[in-house]
Amino acid sequence: MIRLLLILVIIGLVAGASRRLARPGRRPRVGAPEKLVKCEHCGVYVTEASAVAENGRFYCTEQHRQASGHGGDE
Repeated sequence: MIRLLLILVIIGLVAGASRRLARPGRRPRVGAPEKLVKCEHCGVYVTEASAVAENGRFYCTEQHRQASGHGGDE
């Protein structure tokens, strides 16, 4: 009786493992990569969406835009 139970458990484990392997893996959806731009003041790279832009230049913060000396001169 114990042998039969052990055989059934082994068959169940093998069947479960084979079903998991046969299923296509679910990959997390990843969006398009975001473009990185370099801060003109400190050189840190930030995403273009989060950067402060002025006259084709990018900055990581408003304070760095003001500190760069390019604020409104051109």
